[in-house]
Amino acid sequence: MNKINTSFLTILLFLGFALGTASGQEMQQPKRIKIESVVVDENNKPIPNALITGYEGTVEAFSGKEGKFAIEVPASSSLLIEAKGFKDTTLIVGPEAGPITLMKQRFLMDEDHRVNIAFGQVSKKELVNSVSYVNIKDINGYDNAQYFYNALGSRIPGLLGGSNIRGIGSALFIVDGFPRDPSDINLEEVEQITVLKDANAAVLWGTQARNGVVIVTTKRGQAYKRRINVSVEQGISKPIVLPKYLGSADYMNLYNEALANDGLPAAWADTTIAHYAAGTNPYRYPSVDYYSSEYLRDYKPFTRLATEFSGGNDATQYFTSVGWMHSGSLYALGTGRDASDDRFNVRCNVNLKINDYIKSHVNALVVVEGNKRPNGNFWGNAATLHPNYYSPLLPASLIKHDAEWPAGGDLATSKLIRGGYILGGTSQYTDNAYGNMFLGGYTQTMRRTARVNMGIDIDLRAIAKGLQLKTLLSTNIYNTYFESVENTYAIYQPTWTYHNGVDSISSLKKIGTDLNTGVQNLDDGGFTRSFGTYAALDYARSFGKDHSFSGTFLAYFDNLTQSAVIINEKNSHLGLRLNYDFRKRLFVDFSSAYVNGFKLEKGRRGELSPTLGLAWAISDNAKEKGLVNYLKLKASAGIINYEFTGDDYRLYESTFISGSNYSWFDGQRSIPQTDISRSGNPDLTFEKMKNVNIGLEGCFLNRSLWLDAGVFYNRNSGLLVRRGIYAPYIGNSYPYENYGIIDYKGAELGLNWTEQIGQFSFDLGANVLLSNSEKIKVDEIWSNAYQYRQGKARDALFGLEALGFFVDDADISGHAVQEFGEVRPGDIKYRDQNNDGKINTDDEIQIGNKSDLRISYGLSLTMKYKGLSLFAIGNGRSGSDNFYDGAYFWIAGNDKYSEEVLNRWKPETAATATYPRLSSKASPNNFRYSTFWMYRDDYFSLDRVQLSLNLPKRLAYRIATKDLILYIKGENLARLSKDATKRQIRTSEPAYRNYAVGLRIMF
Repeated sequence: MNKINTSFLTILLFLGFALGTASGQEMQQPKRIKIESVVVDENNKPIPNALITGYEGTVEAFSGKEGKFAIEVPASSSLLIEAKGFKDTTLIVGPEAGPITLMKQRFLMDEDHRVNIAFGQVSKKELVNSVSYVNIKDINGYDNAQYFYNALGSRIPGLLGGSNIRGIGSALFIVDGFPRDPSDINLEEVEQITVLKDANAAVLWGTQARNGVVIVTTKRGQAYKRRINVSVEQGISKPIVLPKYLGSADYMNLYNEALANDGLPAAWADTTIAHYAAGTNPYRYPSVDYYSSEYLRDYKPFTRLATEFSGGNDATQYFTSVGWMHSGSLYALGTGRDASDDRFNVRCNVNLKINDYIKSHVNALVVVEGNKRPNGNFWGNAATLHPNYYSPLLPASLIKHDAEWPAGGDLATSKLIRGGYILGGTSQYTDNAYGNMFLGGYTQTMRRTARVNMGIDIDLRAIAKGLQLKTLLSTNIYNTYFESVENTYAIYQPTWTYHNGVDSISSLKKIGTDLNTGVQNLDDGGFTRSFGTYAALDYARSFGKDHSFSGTFLAYFDNLTQSAVIINEKNSHLGLRLNYDFRKRLFVDFSSAYVNGFKLEKGRRGELSPTLGLAWAISDNAKEKGLVNYLKLKASAGIINYEFTGDDYRLYESTFISGSNYSWFDGQRSIPQTDISRSGNPDLTFEKMKNVNIGLEGCFLNRSLWLDAGVFYNRNSGLLVRRGIYAPYIGNSYPYENYGIIDYKGAELGLNWTEQIGQFSFDLGANVLLSNSEKIKVDEIWSNAYQYRQGKARDALFGLEALGFFVDDADISGHAVQEFGEVRPGDIKYRDQNNDGKINTDDEIQIGNKSDLRISYGLSLTMKYKGLSLFAIGNGRSGSDNFYDGAYFWIAGNDKYSEEVLNRWKPETAATATYPRLSSKASPNNFRYSTFWMYRDDYFSLDRVQLSLNLPKRLAYRIATKDLILYIKGENLARLSKDATKRQIRTSEPAYRNYAVGLRIMF
């Protein structure tokens, strides 16, 4: 049974389990009674489309236009009534139930606008700081992103690539209360993702909050609301682009040209090259293309399965998720089972009500991942082995019956591949792609993750109204191990003869041995263990109708242990948040943390990180109609003290190493001496991030247009450096100091326009980030003013300014001397910036910006008509530069030739050439960072497109489901930029475009 059939069988088993669970619960229901009632608001007006759920979520009904509904449930069972914009209500009603009244919630304060923040939750209206969020349940119906980070890209203003906030650095990821890697999370498990972008929002996470925080909150069960969801996806991944290398004949001709350019004789005669060009015997004159269909498929398959089971009652709520992901490989060799990636995850979140005062919750996650690969380095070999080196397969039919074999060998004792071939190779090149796949064994990497969170919440209203104690304890274990079977195989170097117009192999040299060890080797890949805990005392009270006050005081600690690392990474701090609001119009947030620095000298380990946030709801129109429905101005400022990165905890202490012996008495006597390797600095203190934000958010045009805008300024000061002001005889022993300063500044804007026209609706989202950095204080000494980094961006890119190619010897002799090796016509010519008659590293100037994006933006569009929806999302970037470098572009000496060299410089192409002359030598002059190899790294990428069909309710109910969605989607579909294909070439495993069909079912 092939892998795809196995995948579908597994899918069917999961579907059968889910259907069995649904039908089983249906069969076990007790006798029901019919309840008829009406749902109204406080003004006794009917509420249409309210969802009424009974018998712990197994029965559902909707209210009609007049608010009326009918539902059959067991006697004395609880009903859950939900309606958008109203507070959920749970109650027990009888057959003669009267009207059910729902309390309308204030705008931006309903359940759909609850936002998870640091150690708490508030409504969107109460947000003071720069915070954005995504409710995953709102997008799952039309956007089934395969990976966690894909859900964030292009949706959050100020977030780059899913992990970098405002271009400042990688954010801290918090998963259910503690720092965790979110990449092993199935997106189906996630309830909400919140991005804390300013100091005031993030400071309660202490020293780890310097670059902002991303909070990931997983789903939990809801009382009286059952969910059984199954999501299945089958697709293919197709390489975006594969490297293109030249065949044997082209390579030989070009290498002969390179030798001639260096004044050296040719390596191959024209008659020999003609044999390779003719291709009449590809085994004697091979032209191997490892990227061809012989070695790689056009695509690799993948399967994704996710299931969700949740529900409960007033005492206990549960959420369980089971997921599996499988991906095959591109390898066309072997059976298809020789290379694969699998990931299996199980999550269970449980809430328990112990009594009216105490609640508890437990989260548990287990993830098992494995990838299997044949031994050998296929992608590395494909990019380096020349096409003419050897034929990986030698046909047994071409071996003469009287061929000379190695002692004790013959065709019968040789390993045959594909029924009629032996493995080819040479004494120098023994790595054979077929041998690795069929005979060389395999390596399997296993990764296992286990996480457990346990929390207890205690209501202390007996002591003071509004007082609560929350505690959380977390452990995380991650380990990796490698399982391998390392077999050896023999390859054969043939001697060819030509007789009567036929090539044949007259003798063979055997290299290596055929040995199937059958021994499984287990190697420990290391482990990571973390432990964390915190306790928070919360207080929240309202005084009359005008004043509300809340506060949080917390103590936090976490500890990370890694194999092969002597000192654990620790974080601990005390946090305080005080909030006040006046009539939900004026908001004040004072948040601070007293942080502890484990890497600093005693006496310098404590520091206060204070922040302040203010917000004013300028306009708060409760009506849904109007030009301005809501407008809020926000401002915040603060300081976050953080420790320097790195594993060296004792930079405040001097370190020593054993030096050479100290000799005296004419060398007849000596004693070992100790040298200082680094001087300590007991005055080291925290690095500081000072942050100021001003923001504006609003809702306009009958609540159709949402706006979120802001400007920010960050100054990171006291950055650790080892200054170059000390005398040379001190060597490398000088200390670290708090010296450097870098500024970051920018603006961000998010817009969302939603419109409903009859049964057609659309949602258009756009966001843009403008950002820049500047080095304010840098320890540097340069020979020329233009080389200084101070005043330039953090990512300022320095290199040589290219002036084209040298035309002839006169051009070379009339130009400044380039000190990077011998130059000839066709080599790259550089500008002498300081006019000293020499070109060296002193002539490197700023030629661009390496990685920080000056402009980044995201666009998304969702269109719906009845049950049909079309979704598209993409992102664009501008303002950074990059280089065409690496072995595919910088081809020197005996490197494998890619298609890049085809437009090389020759005297006859001097006016049109785009590549330097070929050389059989290293060419250090040509292959260095300069404007010649640089390109502007601007692009727009169409990340995902999905077409979904939501079956009508009446059809879904006929197959015992509540909802059924069919969809097709594509990912990484297009990149719009100059030379887009060329810029996406990888010599490692390629990037992919993904195409899939999927099914989502809710029971």
